[in-house]
Amino acid sequence: MLICLSLVYASGESSSRSVPTPVCINTAKTISLTINPGTSTYYMVDEVIPSGWTVTSASDSGDYSTNPGHIFWVVMSGAATKTYTYTVNTGSGTGTKIFNGKVGFEFIPAGQSIGGTTNVDVQSSGCDVVCNCGSWSTCSSNCLQTRTCTPSGCNTESQSCTGGNCNPGTGTIVTRSLSSETPGKSTDITISLAVDVASGDTYYMIDEVVPSGLTISQVSGSGDYTTNPGHIFWVVMSGAQDITYTYKLNTGSSTGTKTFSGTYGSEIKPAGTAILGTNSFTVNDVSCTTGAEQDCVVVVGTTNCPGTQTCTSGVWGTCVKDDANCGTTGCVTGDACTVVVNGVDCAGTKVCTDGAQVSCTKTVSTCGVTGPVCTPECQFFEECKEQTDKTTKCEIATWVFIVGGVMLFFMFFSMMK
Repeated sequence: MLICLSLVYASGESSSRSVPTPVCINTAKTISLTINPGTSTYYMVDEVIPSGWTVTSASDSGDYSTNPGHIFWVVMSGAATKTYTYTVNTGSGTGTKIFNGKVGFEFIPAGQSIGGTTNVDVQSSGCDVVCNCGSWSTCSSNCLQTRTCTPSGCNTESQSCTGGNCNPGTGTIVTRSLSSETPGKSTDITISLAVDVASGDTYYMIDEVVPSGLTISQVSGSGDYTTNPGHIFWVVMSGAQDITYTYKLNTGSSTGTKTFSGTYGSEIKPAGTAILGTNSFTVNDVSCTTGAEQDCVVVVGTTNCPGTQTCTSGVWGTCVKDDANCGTTGCVTGDACTVVVNGVDCAGTKVCTDGAQVSCTKTVSTCGVTGPVCTPECQFFEECKEQTDKTTKCEIATWVFIVGGVMLFFMFFSMMK
């Protein structure tokens, strides 16, 4: 249920609240208040949000910290029509929620109810969940800090940190970076891990842990991402040198923040040291811009084949291999083959689809043709070229051609007399 009131006073003052719908639990919702002072030169707004909701921001220096649940705006002179906005988290309660905001003008006493939307129904589903996260923990000895997020469905977040108890010490450093920290849904992003090998470190092992449920591809440096799904392992047992590893990660179909939790260890650094750098990214609702293209991978057997996806109506299309023969272990179009024609082995080239041979096309079209081939003077007779007994047809065609020519000569000679 949504209730709206329109309040306009005799001297032209008015106020109106606007709440976008639907409204769901544990979501961020931006609400607008439009204040028209009419002939008044000053006013004060005391917006009161529904119980259980939390204000997270307010425009135009709105005060929402002095009295929790209230937002105050005060204009002392030169009042003009103004629209204020504020953002709330709707909490975990469902059902009808009521606003109790008041406004007072120069010529209207304080305590007048704000018009527009006054009641909203809060649903339990149908909107994106907004996570409420607590404070970051103290930076640990492995340079990692965490915070717990609610409600259900919001994961505990972690990030690299410095200072406090953080003690990177000496030894190799591994730092993560992303090609995009705000990608769209179902989009491939490139993750880079830069390994800065310290003097004295001759070996290391990296255990990169990607956000749950996302698809890994195009892993460089022979990284192992099949042994333990969601993990990528790189192991260097001797002669360690600086290197940057990369891999592709598809952002999946859900929005929100995605968090990494990879670790590493080296000859000097203890195993379990957190990978530094960027530890998360936020997936936006829009997948792509129509007409855009991106690199992708088609897995054929155990081969990662580079491909291209095109965006259509905001959705990435099927990944098409750049090389149609990539990953095929059977037939390859253009390879040599042999076709038997009337007992003769004729050289040819293969025509294949998805690794299976469709046909073998002769390189020389006359290979294996039985009987004599028509002589040049009768090649233009289609009936000659199409018959099996070419000798007879060719002879007949040749004589017809010769006799016809002689008759035309005598006719022309007679006309000249």
